[in-house]
Amino acid sequence: MKFDNFPLLTGLAIIINFFLFSLILITVITRKRKEHKIKQSHENFIKNYQFSSGFKEKFTKTRNYLAPEQQELVFSALKDYFLICYQAGKSMVSMPTSCIRTKILNN
Repeated sequence: MKFDNFPLLTGLAIIINFFLFSLILITVITRKRKEHKIKQSHENFIKNYQFSSGFKEKFTKTRNYLAPEQQELVFSALKDYFLICYQAGKSMVSMPTSCIRTKILNN
């Protein structure tokens, strides 16, 4: 059996492989961009989240010794903690007060 069209078949195979590789590459890049946009959306939600007035009132009643500026600092730090938890994914993140309490109790 003689293959007279071998160069044509080889060229066709190269074109098909290039097309498939390009399609896979475009799919991977598109998926990564979508994941990045979703992650950015979640992070922006956490950064811009406004705690409810009921939550703030309860916090004020239990921590009435803090000035309003200090309370806002606590809320900002809480958002930072939630952001760190989100970025950590499935990894465990300790609450800063837990770390401090453990350090004080162990000394």
